[in-house]
Amino acid sequence: MSFIFISSSSNDKAIADAIYENLEKKGIKCWNSDKNIHANQNYNAAILQAIHNCRAMVFIYSSNAESSQDVLREVKEASENNKIIIPFIIENKIPSQNMEAYLQSNYKIDATVTSIYESIYKLENLLKNLLAAQRNNVPHAVIPQAPVDYSNNFNSPNPNRPVPAKKSKAPLIIGISAAAVVCLILLAGGIFGMSLLLAPTDESYIEEITTTSSNGAYDIGFKVEQDDDLYGSRFTEEEIIEFAKEAIRELDRTNSGSEFYQNYGYQGPEYKDLYNVQEDVLFAMMGLEVVRFDDVKVMGKNKKDFGIEYLLSMDFTVYANYDRETETGETEHIEGEASLYNNVVIIETNDGELKYLYMESIKQEELENRYEKINSFYEEMKEKEVIEAEDTVQAYVPSDANINNNSLKSVKEIVEENDHKVVAVFVDTPEGEVQGSGFFIEDGIIVTNFHVIEGGRSAYVRLTDERFIEVEGIVCANPALDLAILKLTEQIGVEPVRLGGISDVQKGEMAVAIGSPLGLFNTVSTGIISNTWNQDGVHLIQISIPITHGNSGGALFDDSGKVIGVTTSGIGEANLNFAVSTEHLLEVCELIKEIGYDNIEVVPFK
Repeated sequence: MSFIFISSSSNDKAIADAIYENLEKKGIKCWNSDKNIHANQNYNAAILQAIHNCRAMVFIYSSNAESSQDVLREVKEASENNKIIIPFIIENKIPSQNMEAYLQSNYKIDATVTSIYESIYKLENLLKNLLAAQRNNVPHAVIPQAPVDYSNNFNSPNPNRPVPAKKSKAPLIIGISAAAVVCLILLAGGIFGMSLLLAPTDESYIEEITTTSSNGAYDIGFKVEQDDDLYGSRFTEEEIIEFAKEAIRELDRTNSGSEFYQNYGYQGPEYKDLYNVQEDVLFAMMGLEVVRFDDVKVMGKNKKDFGIEYLLSMDFTVYANYDRETETGETEHIEGEASLYNNVVIIETNDGELKYLYMESIKQEELENRYEKINSFYEEMKEKEVIEAEDTVQAYVPSDANINNNSLKSVKEIVEENDHKVVAVFVDTPEGEVQGSGFFIEDGIIVTNFHVIEGGRSAYVRLTDERFIEVEGIVCANPALDLAILKLTEQIGVEPVRLGGISDVQKGEMAVAIGSPLGLFNTVSTGIISNTWNQDGVHLIQISIPITHGNSGGALFDDSGKVIGVTTSGIGEANLNFAVSTEHLLEVCELIKEIGYDNIEVVPFK
């Protein structure tokens, strides 16, 4: 069996795991010592055999790799066996004489000039080209790098964005305070539930489509403008991650909340109301020992008057050894390892300091219970012969959220006005039919997620009147934004939704999502807007509404009935549910309206 050997220092395990899992998801078989050496194997012999059998080696270069004799031996062995070596550089430093020769490859990926996620995407495309060329017996010395434009890629929920592996969980119940759990909103359809992310096949060619008319009269494509204010940080993402880890270790160590927050916490008046959240976090961590960080990454940035906020997804394993009182009054001893899923917000102040703001945590047992509840709800709804939109309304709103008493009426009004403008999208792929959601931005033109159509050979949509309309083709698509615009084979006389921009998004306000999770047509869910984030110029809306299988590509409405986002599969487990802002649709929708349905040309799925 052919595979790609991944060589890394144990200190760079998180990046090695991200590369491994994402290449595997894309159908590129990988090998590394952590995942592929069995207990009864000789370690050194297994390494040598794997290097001899691999198609190419990716080695993660950093100061950690420089100090690792194991990495040096592995790279040297690959070189002596004439293997293609692809350095994946995550740190800028002058290489030693031992390493310098191995960094001169034609295929190196410099992850210091772009995000780690974008770099993994580049690596994936490079390997596809190399492996295809090897199958066709093309000498690797003349293989060009993948001709893909990466200028718009970013760390957002999309099919090309690295997705961490699901870690094994010990069946341990961790005593987190009820108040802390209240702060956590149900996340369903997380990283591990993104079954609609289709692994590309040799037949899939869609990367980024911009449609140009045959006479050159128009050019339809998404545009992304970066905010320079967000990219003047004094710190690299790696430094921010290391500070966050240091803060969590200190939170774990200290017995004094005041001591921790005095040394690490942000003390600005903007967040004076966070005391209760901080108390909950401290309580949640008491008696727990942080064993290791499993996966940590920066999800987005936010420019504030006092500095820059960074949202981090931090999954780590803890060890507990304590007694707790059960509901029946008995004492229960808790001991063992388990994983916590966390969101952590770090602030870079205008004075150039990094400070801890807050953390939200959720345990595996609680997560599974919530998954079970939402799936049970959908199954119950499916058994009904007639389902009214009101029957499917689900609320994912914190108990202390400021939602006015008329919100349910507003939801009904939004549904009445827009339900028929939202469709279910069905895509035929080599692996079978998959389903997502979409909505009309013009009569006969819908928007959905890119990952819903990726790898598709054809598609059709279902309307609220139960008619089915074929999709003629793709108007434009962008994997970085996770957006695609499709043209149907006919117009049906439906008015489009009203689109809002990022300025219409208000943190803490109610939001309504309409989509078709798990095939339950046009389910209505309500929640709140948790925050907004920016990642390489892409506007993301963080919401408390869980986005599950089939919901991807649905419409997110504000309380005025405007569509402010395109819901995309949740990422992470602790309240990381996102919609891509419709800010990115405004310009292209105006162009489509100006051109007119009859004059819009499309790219066929094949």
